Amino acid sequence: MPSDRITAARGRPLAVLVHEILDPSGDSLTWLEDRGVRVDRGVTTWSAETLSEDELIERGKGHVALMGASTHRITRRVIEELPDLAFISKYGIGVDAIDVEAATEHGVLVTNTPVVENVEAVAEYTIAVMLALRKQLLFYTTDRLRSGGWRTPEAWGDFVWRRTIGLVGYGRIGRAVARRLQGWDVELIVYDPYQVIDDPGVRQVGLEDLLRASDVVSLHALATAENRHMIDEAALALMKPSAILVNSARGSLVDLDALHDALKDDRLAGAALDAYDGEPPEVDHPVFSLPRVIATPHASAWVKETFQRISQQGAENLYLALTGQEPEFSVNPSVFR
Repeated sequence: MPSDRITAARGRPLAVLVHEILDPSGDSLTWLEDRGVRVDRGVTTWSAETLSEDELIERGKGHVALMGASTHRITRRVIEELPDLAFISKYGIGVDAIDVEAATEHGVLVTNTPVVENVEAVAEYTIAVMLALRKQLLFYTTDRLRSGGWRTPEAWGDFVWRRTIGLVGYGRIGRAVARRLQGWDVELIVYDPYQVIDDPGVRQVGLEDLLRASDVVSLHALATAENRHMIDEAALALMKPSAILVNSARGSLVDLDALHDALKDDRLAGAALDAYDGEPPEVDHPVFSLPRVIATPHASAWVKETFQRISQQGAENLYLALTGQEPEFSVNPSVFR
């Protein structure tokens, strides 16, 4: 049997607050409106504007659904203070910004959008920043050349070829990165405590072994309470001084203070960051002033085609749920049955 909230929602007007708009074209929202859904628009994901928890609750009143990405946290308080809420349509794969336990407890269906375009975009970004750091593209810039700078023994590039690449997490994106590196004559090692991996050319190891052996450590784990700051001072101390760290997953995986210290003291060769523990991040953090850091504004999947596809899948998930059909990408389907 569907939960009480879902049953009650079927007797109310179909209304969704899109608290974070993802697609500038708005086509997916128009698609919902054409099917009789009232769509109230919140802030856009390409601006720095955000809603506080109080504002999200106030804006969410009278809506049976919320839809958006990860900028706004859907907390237990939000769920409890919006008694009409029955559906949360999450843009993107990770649902760590949502209290799924509270949603399930209160009978609220959560869906996500693990579309292939998102997976492939983040995998390509990971390879791009990996190469940029190994090839010293933060140092050998056009501005340096224009000012008379040339090659120097102080900044040697390095290979990805024949190096050891460590992937922390081996879900859709981790596998897509591994697939791209096949044929590069790299040693691929993986840490993922939730599955047994037998893919050809990939060796499963423990986290400490991965950190010690890797020339590149790339994070692809979902955020959990258990893995918060899994890359901390102790973890960084295990890594080679010549190694680089790439985080295109979740900001909570990395202790930025510890990362800053490791880079500043030359105990790590470089880092690429695309996700932050709170977004936008506090840009005065000293890690962002270091010359061997690539920091991007959660833009690894910032491809128009990707965001349009995510937005449309989110709208389709929501419409199916609103009309009594179980979406394929349900995170807690038990509340719907």
